[in-house]
Amino acid sequence: MSDETVVVKKYSNRRLYDTSASVYITLDQLAGIIREGRDVKVVEAGSGDDVTAYILTQILLESAKKKKFLLPVRLLHMMLRYGDNVMGDFFEQHLAQTIEAYVSRRQSFDAQFKQVLHMGSEFTEMARRSMDDLSKVSPFPFFSSTPKDKDPDEKEPDEKDPGDKHKP
Repeated sequence: MSDETVVVKKYSNRRLYDTSASVYITLDQLAGIIREGRDVKVVEAGSGDDVTAYILTQILLESAKKKKFLLPVRLLHMMLRYGDNVMGDFFEQHLAQTIEAYVSRRQSFDAQFKQVLHMGSEFTEMARRSMDDLSKVSPFPFFSSTPKDKDPDEKEPDEKDPGDKHKP
C-alpha cells in the first residue's frame, strides 16, 4: 500500500475532487484508486467532515446494484436488528482481519503456484536434454527425440510414385 493517502473533496453537488491530481473523478475512478492499493480520505468540502465511510459504502452499494448481490439477506437483517455497535465492532475487528488474512494467503498461494509452474518447465527442459544425451549413446530408438533412421521404402510427401499414373 502507498503511504500517501489520497484526499478527495466531496462537494454538495455530489462531485468528487481528487486533490492530489487536481481533477474531478467519479465513484468508479475512486474505486480504481483504492483497487490500485492506495488509501483515500473523503472530506465534505464545506465542513471538512470525514465522509469516507459513507462514500465507500456508496461505492459498494452501486457495485451490488449492478451485480444484484452484496451481502446475504440474513446478514443484512442481523445488521439492522443488532444495531451499529455490535456490527461495527464485528466489521472493524474480525471481518477486516479475515479479509486481510485471505488476501495474504491467496498472494502466497499464487507465488507458490508460479514457482511450481517454473520448476515444471525447468524439469521438462532437463528431461529433454537427458533424452537427447541418452540418444547419442543408446542403440535403442525410443531414447531419441528425433528419428535417426528412415525406412527406405518410405517416400517423401513430395515424391511421386512413377508407377502411379492415375494421380496428378
